Amino acid sequence: QEKEDLQRQCASLRSEMEEYKKKAESLESKENNLKKDNDSLREKLEKNEKDLANMKQKQEREYEEQARMYESKISALHLKTQAEVNALTKTKQELQSEITNLRNDFCKLEEEKKDLVEKNKDLTLNLHQHEATRSGTPTKFNPKLST
Repeated sequence: QEKEDLQRQCASLRSEMEEYKKKAESLESKENNLKKDNDSLREKLEKNEKDLANMKQKQEREYEEQARMYESKISALHLKTQAEVNALTKTKQELQSEITNLRNDFCKLEEEKKDLVEKNKDLTLNLHQHEATRSGTPTKFNPKLST
């Protein structure tokens, strides 16, 4: 009887051992699958990190290129604006110079006009005196009437 009990216990233990063995194999298989999944995920992560780094570099290059383009445009606009300002300043100076010259010319003409008015008065006076001397009658000259 004891022997049978021991045989049953032994069979039960073998059965348990087989179950544990199957469970251990199953766990080992799961562990291997998890390792494979982990390796696959690690590779994907590394690839994504590389892709992200490449995208960042590409974007940075694009931004730098755009910045250079805008800086170039701004510089060109600044130069164009400066040239226009210089041209307008020159034109302003030329106009101011022309106005000054015209004022000076006007003043000279005013002086010439005064001189001519004086000469005209003198000539008119001389003419009247000459006519009076020819006709023998003295005439009185009124310079206000002759101008």
